[in-house]
Amino acid sequence: LEIAMLYMKLGKNTEKAMENAQLEFKMRPENIDINKELAIIYYEEGNIDDAAKHLSKAMATNSKDPELLTLKGLIAIKRGDATAGKRLIREAFKTNPFQESIITEEAKAVIS
Repeated sequence: LEIAMLYMKLGKNTEKAMENAQLEFKMRPENIDINKELAIIYYEEGNIDDAAKHLSKAMATNSKDPELLTLKGLIAIKRGDATAGKRLIREAFKTNPFQESIITEEAKAVIS
């Protein structure tokens, strides 16, 4: 999982990140962190449906993790619900204004 995260942080290499994340997913398909990373990878690839599927698994405990809420907001926007998406992103940044995910800049631009 950590290797997948590094591939994303150091250059958004979704292909290599996906390879590593899928290995972990096969061993722990219900793991929140793995599903979160897969959701981000799929989102970056433009595969919104698979991103949403993995995000749903990552949020199974109704987590208020700001990065999860930010991603949920971005997915909502891509699916045509800009109002709900922006609300989620604002809520996420209110909780943690110092997010450092690879989706942070995109999210900030959406609510600016």
